[in-house]
Amino acid sequence: MILAKRSHRKYSGSNMERIFACPGQVRLAAQMPDVPTIYSLRGDHAHAILSECIRHNLDADIFVGDKAETSLGTIVFEESDADAVQVAIDYVRERRAIGFDEFQIEVEADHGWPVFTRGSSDIGGSVDVAIMFRRSEYLEIIDYKHGVGNYVDCEDNKQLLTYLVCVMNSLRLFSMRIGGGWSYRITVIQPNYPSGPSIRRSAITYARVQKFLGEVENAILAAEAPDAPLVPGSHCDLCRAAPVCPAVERKAISIIGAPASLSGARFSGPAPQDLGVERCAAIHAQADFVKDWLKSIDNYLFGLATSGVKIPGHKLVEAQRRRKWSGEPADIAGRLQHLSGGRLSPKDVLKLDLLPLTDVEKKLVAAYRDAVPPDQKNAASEQARQAMAFLTTKDTSGNLSLVPEDDKRPAIARGAREDFEGVVV
Repeated sequence: MILAKRSHRKYSGSNMERIFACPGQVRLAAQMPDVPTIYSLRGDHAHAILSECIRHNLDADIFVGDKAETSLGTIVFEESDADAVQVAIDYVRERRAIGFDEFQIEVEADHGWPVFTRGSSDIGGSVDVAIMFRRSEYLEIIDYKHGVGNYVDCEDNKQLLTYLVCVMNSLRLFSMRIGGGWSYRITVIQPNYPSGPSIRRSAITYARVQKFLGEVENAILAAEAPDAPLVPGSHCDLCRAAPVCPAVERKAISIIGAPASLSGARFSGPAPQDLGVERCAAIHAQADFVKDWLKSIDNYLFGLATSGVKIPGHKLVEAQRRRKWSGEPADIAGRLQHLSGGRLSPKDVLKLDLLPLTDVEKKLVAAYRDAVPPDQKNAASEQARQAMAFLTTKDTSGNLSLVPEDDKRPAIARGAREDFEGVVV
């Protein structure tokens, strides 16, 4: 499959959360090349297949093995990818199966912002799925997230609110002054995130839409100001400008206590015991920010290198090769028995065990979903997980983790070891 390059407007829906949080990001990001990562390309591949499946009412498993050639190599659509995409397909089918009204659906459609808003030509984006029941005056915006690393909250999600306004504009719900009578919903489908429901929905009032129009206009005014501030925070994680953002660098440097400039000699930080417990705790609480910054730099440099840019002091090499078995397990076991003169039997080299829990759960969920009609598939998924819970336990490893105080798990009381008794907290 050939991946179509998605067009991104200056004030795109996918960037709206960052625009609100960091007005200066817009100008800085515009100077940066759009360097893909293997994760973004896998997401693009999954979105392309989702679009094809919804348009032609197909199941995702027929695309298992589909390949997309990219700047970072060949991407293969795996069975686990198909399982995730199928969740979105089944959800759309459930909505379609309601059947009480004229049903209309748009997939991967680009929509623009109402013209009465400042900067309207630069606002918009590509909506994954928009579902409308016209006679019932119902509109739902669905955004599919293939990633596993970042939980996407549905409540007051500015990306989906942007898409909602754009589709409402296409339907002329503003110009015809009939939008106040409609019902609106935004939905995030994120099957690969390891915890929480895969499908999250939020009802949106027309009053909230009207208020959001003003908020976007104010955000654009702030972003267009000559002195638009750069504000580092959790929103920097997926920002294109993060690798070169001076505000992010200053914050990361202040967290680890490095010199004002990291150029020149290798930086070696102070020993933890010399910092004191409070300082170490403060650094630990913000460690993810530093890790995300370093990761963004790695991805940025790797993308440049694979595009032919020479990175000072670095080179591209082939990844280290790892040995793996070549052939069928039973076949190899027989040959090993022969090579060892009969001293190695198949039971010495073959292992019979259950698959990992998550793999088995996916198979059980698929079996439950296959046994019910389209409008019951999501309920069947939950029933499968509940049924499997009776076959599993959650044993602690005995290991401890140091987490922020607002973590939901109860604290473990430990007495201070003798060699730490003199540490001042």
